[in-house]
Amino acid sequence: ITAPFNPSLKKDLSECNFQAEIQNYDIDQIPQVLRSKITDDYLILILDNTFFFNNFINDGAFERAHFLENLLKEFREKNRTKLIISNIFYAFPDFNSSLNLEQYSSLVRLNKKIDNICKNISGVSILNVFNLGVKIGFNNFIKLKNKFLFQAPFPKDVIEEICKEISKHIYIFERSRQKVCILDADNTLWGGIVGEDGVDNIQIDENYPGIVYKYFQNQLRALKDSGILLGLVSKNNIEDIREVFKKRNMPLKLEDFVIVKVNWLPKSENILSIAEELNLGVESFVFIDDSEFELAEVNEKIRRIKCCHFDTKNLMANLDLLENIYGLYALKLTQEDVAKTQQYIAEKKRTETRKQFTTYDDFIKSLGIKLFYSINDKTHIARISQLTNKTNQFNLTTKRYSEAEIEKLMEDHLVFDFKVVDRFGDMGIVGVVIIKDDIIDTFLLSCRVLGRKIEEKIIQIVQEETQLEKLKGIYIKTQKNGQVKELYDRLGFELVYSDTERREYEMTHRVDDVSFIEAVKTERSIKGGCQN
Repeated sequence: ITAPFNPSLKKDLSECNFQAEIQNYDIDQIPQVLRSKITDDYLILILDNTFFFNNFINDGAFERAHFLENLLKEFREKNRTKLIISNIFYAFPDFNSSLNLEQYSSLVRLNKKIDNICKNISGVSILNVFNLGVKIGFNNFIKLKNKFLFQAPFPKDVIEEICKEISKHIYIFERSRQKVCILDADNTLWGGIVGEDGVDNIQIDENYPGIVYKYFQNQLRALKDSGILLGLVSKNNIEDIREVFKKRNMPLKLEDFVIVKVNWLPKSENILSIAEELNLGVESFVFIDDSEFELAEVNEKIRRIKCCHFDTKNLMANLDLLENIYGLYALKLTQEDVAKTQQYIAEKKRTETRKQFTTYDDFIKSLGIKLFYSINDKTHIARISQLTNKTNQFNLTTKRYSEAEIEKLMEDHLVFDFKVVDRFGDMGIVGVVIIKDDIIDTFLLSCRVLGRKIEEKIIQIVQEETQLEKLKGIYIKTQKNGQVKELYDRLGFELVYSDTERREYEMTHRVDDVSFIEAVKTERSIKGGCQN
């Protein structure tokens, strides 16, 4: 990035509790920079249309996109630096409407090409300059005179908007994503109070102010589809709430909420109950309510939750509410993110089915568990990195790895990932094991699959695949992983070293086979650089 960005970016990063030292490269040096060795934490590239085309898009623009792809691959081979790279915004003269629309169609295809390139390269995120430009408008977004004279196309207010987006990306890279969004009902999902106004008189329709609530619900639905779980906490009668969802035509349905708490208890109690039922920490929750009293009550009782005010006095401002909660964003969506709500609904069905069995062993044997696993599968890098950065309870060493670091580990070592499927559904990739030489560097499992003998099956698979005579394991104590302190003892490993923070183990014999879990190796698995 260039020097004019520095003050705004430093300010925005400081507001996110990041301190930054910023270096600037010369303009028009993108190929040279991408071919060099970079030691910084982040490299930010603001692409200009002239990197791809001048006035109009032609085939040469897509050839340049291929050139960019090669540059990014070369960059990733040399560097572990995280990369934030912009897409393109531009406006075209309207000499003919058909040709004009064709140019815009080509611009969208070019940006989609850039997006696809970056999806397949680890540690890269797309700075959506195109979206900013659409919002602000071309004549306000780019000053052609300054662009031609000084190669500085962005005015000060646009630079500030771009810097906010950059700081958002860095925040998302550095922080774990929120997992649950808890919503109030009255005057948050709709206008009015259903218990007083009645189902037919609450405001949720095509007219103002009801249309604002409808737009907000559409945003929440998109948020749910991106992997955030929705919960409903309302001081109300459950029959009234059910009737609203049944009778009124709304974007959200009651089944879109993974859990519903409608009663007259303090909202903090209900939220803590949800956290316990979902087995998730409240620090991963966002709570949205129109009542400042309710927000204060929750904030006082649950310090680690993020509380946000739905402002009924300035309704239009709420349409930016979700966009300004950085923790709700994801740089890349995995299959597990998209299926999150269905996975938790399936888990509730498992919990109900458990009541039908006398013993827990009979229950887990009835699930028909299949354990699919891959070795060094680069198509799973995003999910593997995601798990290393958010899994805390069943995590023996709690080492955090970026996508670029996972890719490097795959080149030099063995990275296993494990997907669990049973008769209730596909839980996605929920486990990771990283083997460095003869040591288990990382062993983690999502809390959703604990207690089903899956950890035993994983060790059995690792032993069979590595054929190591002596497999070594390490436990490093954290505030949250106490439950796995004696896991290696339980699996039959021999303790060879122990202090208050660390335990080291060795295993020289094979673990017992967990026969009721079927192991399936995927075709994409790669071991030792060779396709299996």
